[in-house]
Amino acid sequence: MQEEIMTFITPDNRRNIICTVKLQARQRIPFLRTYRQTHSLNYSTIRKMLRAIFTHNVLVKISKNSNPEVSFAVMKKKSTYFVNGDKISGANLNKLINFIFVKLNAYKDSDEIDDDIIKFQKIDPLITDTIINKLKYKYYSPSSNRFEETMLNMQIIGSDMVAFELYSDKWVPLDIKKAIQFIRSCNGGDNKFFAIPFQELYRRATGKFLTSSEEKVVDAFLLQNRSSTLVTKRSMELVEKLSSFPTINRVEFYSHGYRDKKEAVAEKGLHIRGKGASWLVTHSHEEGKHVLGRQNVKTQHLVHLKNLVKLGRDGGFAFSIGDKSGRQIYSFNEKSDIYSDDENYYMVGGNICIDQMDNDISLGDQIASRSLLLMSDKDNINKVSTLNGYASSMDLPRNQEVIKDGLLTLRPVKFTEEDGDKLTQQL
Repeated sequence: MQEEIMTFITPDNRRNIICTVKLQARQRIPFLRTYRQTHSLNYSTIRKMLRAIFTHNVLVKISKNSNPEVSFAVMKKKSTYFVNGDKISGANLNKLINFIFVKLNAYKDSDEIDDDIIKFQKIDPLITDTIINKLKYKYYSPSSNRFEETMLNMQIIGSDMVAFELYSDKWVPLDIKKAIQFIRSCNGGDNKFFAIPFQELYRRATGKFLTSSEEKVVDAFLLQNRSSTLVTKRSMELVEKLSSFPTINRVEFYSHGYRDKKEAVAEKGLHIRGKGASWLVTHSHEEGKHVLGRQNVKTQHLVHLKNLVKLGRDGGFAFSIGDKSGRQIYSFNEKSDIYSDDENYYMVGGNICIDQMDNDISLGDQIASRSLLLMSDKDNINKVSTLNGYASSMDLPRNQEVIKDGLLTLRPVKFTEEDGDKLTQQL
């Protein structure tokens, strides 16, 4: 008996583990060995898994890795598939396995899986797709005064009934036929549910009207579940997770550009202590705002002022930082913008252009992708043309930044000649 273990994660940026399965077959399962230890749970991955299984096998047992008794069997005879003995098309098998894997950790025994397989065979695949992926529903929002696109949860509530969630205790019950019509209308179909307001959808389904206060609650709930809101929320969750890395911290950067304002406004983002240098990836957008693009963040080199060399100058002062060979690569004077974390001093380099191919990358994803790149700056210095100019900045002396509760705070300060003298090289 040959075995293979596969761990599946969410296909979004959170990369949370959904389940770990054990595949058992008589003959080998020729998976390609890659650097990946986990696999995104999507139709493409399931298709590749099935192709690998049935290259040399006709039958496979798929079970929960932590409990082999929670299992089901898939067989292929010529071009026909069978799941627990029931005939099923390849496309529906793909959707069924996706559905089972999402719920796998909740199953207590194989009988529960078998019940879901029987239900699945009786339900239209469009319903199953909606349960797994939610339904994109476009509606007019009174509070935002425009059309919004939200994501509706759906669940089966009977043998021929489903319900869509308007908010926690308000569900729209529809029979399967009407539910399919509603789903198709949300996908662009022209029927009696086309462009239906949520107020009318609720009335048709229940025969009751929402009160004005209920309408406000529903509208707030739907806005909270907008597809754009979810994209922003999930991408910023990734940024929050990155700050748990030992070399990445949250940062608040108070630029000199704000020093004449009564209330300073901080750019927020991440501070990355890379293998060779330190970096800031920040933004100044409103908290929670849905931002898509290619260059909505600043990427800057954080220069530590340490082991300075004092330069001879008539009037004022000037200091420089040299590389290992003694070549001066950074210099500053009394007019330069200097920042402090209350203990150390820094300069901030210009904005580095690290571009992305797509135009609709969420703000959190832009921060995350640049941060992961900069964690291994020495390894990537020759792979990104705009980073190549910072090769001489690798391995310069650095202070230990002052991090309080996971946050590095950088504020503009007045830097004096005496401050510089304290940081000069001790020869």
